Amino acid sequence: MNLMNNIAIIPARGGSKRIPKKNIKIFNGNPMIEYAIQAAQNSKLFKKIIVSSDDEAILKISSKKFKSLELHKRDSVLADDLTPTIPVIKNVIEWYEKKCEFENVCCIYPCVPMLTKDLLIKAYKLLEKNDDNYILPISEYTSSIHRALKLNDNSMLEPIFPENQSMRTQDINKSYYDAGQFYFGKKDLWKSEIPLHSRSKGIIVKSYDFVDIDDMNDWNFAEILHKIKNENRI
Repeated sequence: MNLMNNIAIIPARGGSKRIPKKNIKIFNGNPMIEYAIQAAQNSKLFKKIIVSSDDEAILKISSKKFKSLELHKRDSVLADDLTPTIPVIKNVIEWYEKKCEFENVCCIYPCVPMLTKDLLIKAYKLLEKNDDNYILPISEYTSSIHRALKLNDNSMLEPIFPENQSMRTQDINKSYYDAGQFYFGKKDLWKSEIPLHSRSKGIIVKSYDFVDIDDMNDWNFAEILHKIKNENRI
């Protein structure tokens, strides 16, 4: 593995509303973003780990423990609620490629306390064999989305896909969703701005290997799960 070709970018904006200061809020004893940085560092995959943020406090806290980080001050126009991931990563790529050469980029989200070095290594090995795709962790829906229901205007239940209601569960294709931890891909693929899910391969992870942290209920559950995993090594 030519590890000198890889960089990690952790995009961590400062404007979270549902959980204020989410990216640096203390999670089981450490600022949340430290778990993402530590996983990237432990993997030994990256020549450089870059934290990109519009918030000086996030940059300062990130570099307090991890002295070798590269810090990128993100423009405020790329730090609002509506800015998607790809333009943010592309902006950092174009800034950093003026400093050194690299080929592969892993975008690691800042709120991933369950992320492990082993999963990052597994993703990189898959990328080596599928270098025209993004690699990302996915998880299986526990119930088939093809049997999903909706409430109509009269609060009555209706099947979203009526054609599937008579099908046996074992005859319906499994469905998966993005675990929201990271995306690993070629620098040129990121720069092409091809949508993340239109050219990607997934690594299946268990539902207890991640938590999508959107509110304090998610946060509290993630802290409990994180403690259990660390104590029992599940």
